[in-house]
Amino acid sequence: MRKKIMVLLNIFIVLFLVSSCKTNPSKKPNAYEKKDKAPQSLNAILENVNSILKDVEEVKKVAIKPEPSNEVKGIENQKDKEKDAKNKAEEIQKLWDSMNKSINDIHKYWNAYEIEGAKKGITADSTLKFEESINSLTLAIENRDSFNILNSGSEVYKNLASFFDLYKDEIKGDISKIKYCTYKSYLLAEKGEIDASKEVLTEGENYINNMRIKLAKDKEKSKNVDKISFSIQDMKEVLKLNNSNLLKIKRDIVLKNLEALEK
Repeated sequence: MRKKIMVLLNIFIVLFLVSSCKTNPSKKPNAYEKKDKAPQSLNAILENVNSILKDVEEVKKVAIKPEPSNEVKGIENQKDKEKDAKNKAEEIQKLWDSMNKSINDIHKYWNAYEIEGAKKGITADSTLKFEESINSLTLAIENRDSFNILNSGSEVYKNLASFFDLYKDEIKGDISKIKYCTYKSYLLAEKGEIDASKEVLTEGENYINNMRIKLAKDKEKSKNVDKISFSIQDMKEVLKLNNSNLLKIKRDIVLKNLEALEK
């Protein structure tokens, strides 16, 4: 409860700062000022990472989906079981095919962005880290390693954020950082590292006020920022319960709230 009170206090502080800026007569807004936003190639990379991490979760769901009960015995029952197994295998294969296409597109869009990124001032270090993370994600998909797909995918989010941050009107750098923290926290908790998991979530909270300031004039999106803040707190609270299913539910709520801001 104390944490949520602090969240509300932060909201009021941001609103006060924005209000103060509005009353400053020395700054005249330019209605025709062009927003400094990331290009389509960078947005496409983010969308494809989102797609991969959703697909790998869907593979898990399909794999454990119970087969429909069938009261018919004998040969007909066996045929139905074989048909269900075939359908499940085909559904899973489609998801892996989708992931392969998405990772290929990531490499393609990265190549398209590199020239603009160089003009914008991306560093050699950030370039290297990003390329290492997408290469790691590519190998994880090739090996059909679900855990490392989530882990490498979260690293892609973290390294992608530094490119979005080059554009002053972008919030997707903060979104990507919080996504990284959300997935990383979940994976650490799955390994039983609860304290480390909590620390990573706390790190994610540090990026929320940046989004509040940038979105202060958009009431609808400002509400989504507040929902993100509270959903992270809720995820933190369930860490102590050591329940994987409950933690995943809370994680997915955070991710859903973040994706609402990407639109």
